[in-house]
Amino acid sequence: MNKLWIVAAETYKRNVKSVAFLVMILMPFIMLAIGGVFGYLMTQSSNDKTVAIIAEDSAYRTAFMNQKSESYTINKKITTENQAKKALKQEKIDSYFVIKGQDATVEGLLYSSSNDQASLQADLTQKLTAMKTSIVAEQLNLSQEQLRALNEPAKVTSTTLKFDGDKENKSSNQGLMMIGALAASFLIFLFIVNYSSIIGQEIASEKGTRIMEIILSSIKATTHFYGKLIGILLVCLTQIVIYGVLGIVAYQNVKKIEIVQQLLSNVKLHDLVTAIFGYNLLFFVLGVLAFAVLSAFLGSLVSRTEDVAKSIQPIVFIAIAGFYIGIFVGQNNPESIIVKITSFIPLLSSFVMPFRIASGTVATPEIWISLLLLAVASVALTIISANFYRSNVLIYSDGGTWKALKKSMVLMKNEKRS
Repeated sequence: MNKLWIVAAETYKRNVKSVAFLVMILMPFIMLAIGGVFGYLMTQSSNDKTVAIIAEDSAYRTAFMNQKSESYTINKKITTENQAKKALKQEKIDSYFVIKGQDATVEGLLYSSSNDQASLQADLTQKLTAMKTSIVAEQLNLSQEQLRALNEPAKVTSTTLKFDGDKENKSSNQGLMMIGALAASFLIFLFIVNYSSIIGQEIASEKGTRIMEIILSSIKATTHFYGKLIGILLVCLTQIVIYGVLGIVAYQNVKKIEIVQQLLSNVKLHDLVTAIFGYNLLFFVLGVLAFAVLSAFLGSLVSRTEDVAKSIQPIVFIAIAGFYIGIFVGQNNPESIIVKITSFIPLLSSFVMPFRIASGTVATPEIWISLLLLAVASVALTIISANFYRSNVLIYSDGGTWKALKKSMVLMKNEKRS
């Protein structure tokens, strides 16, 4: 047991101190920063649009002039449609908006020099509709309170009913559950892509340098395997803890923002925690464990670190299949037969079952059956991988993964006979 933790600690320290681990920690924040900069640039580009407002009813043109917009600026010098068309041709403006009719019988016509005007059209439509509503309300002698009541949308609350025998259970946090399922799928896929390569290279690196013969002279092969696996899983746990701490710190700061307070005002903390974690956490842990064990097994079949990428391709393909079934099928059609079947297949179930849980289309016993199958598969993969590792860790073959696997099976059979 002491040797097991020595191997685990050495593996953990080496990977945590590496530049690759730091990059993995920072990568989500880098992607968010890039997305933020891109969104800002897109916003800035949309702000550069210049629009001319032409209206038969001067009240509408005056109303547009008095309103500020973040998506465009108004050229106030242009007052006729001919001037606007000439300015558009000379590229002095990007669009011009013609408002025909008076009072409540108005329509807007948008003319632009390009097809990329969806956001501008939506903004102008919203403003014109608000102005028209205000004019109609004034003609009908409606007060501001009556106008607000008229424009206020109807409140619709979604509640999911589950029946356990004669007992009725209500759940109104389906949206949160779906967010939790999406988060679980993205995180599992992210960790699998990152750590499958790390585990494979960790196992193959010592084998490729032929230092494995020296290591196995003082430690059992299975102990070495479990030590490596535990060390990498501790690295994975460290990354999760770091994100958890950063998430708590971020929450303590953003919860003071008014818009965040409005979003959380109708959400109970218990429902939020249950939706994000709950069953999703179990599927995440077991799914990552199963893929990690499989990565260690495939990494032990190669003799060089350069071959690790090829050896773990099956893992990547399985992860992509599960990810796409969950995101594109399970989210939109949880009653699909392919979703129902894959939600019970280990490895795939960690991606798919959370979406069935979020949609409320699966009973509690089925969830636990899926978890049990995934847990059994994880334990079975661990035992099988450890036994294969003991046989193939000293096999050096340039014939590829499958030839190394065949040699390992032959060697295992010989060991059992002897």
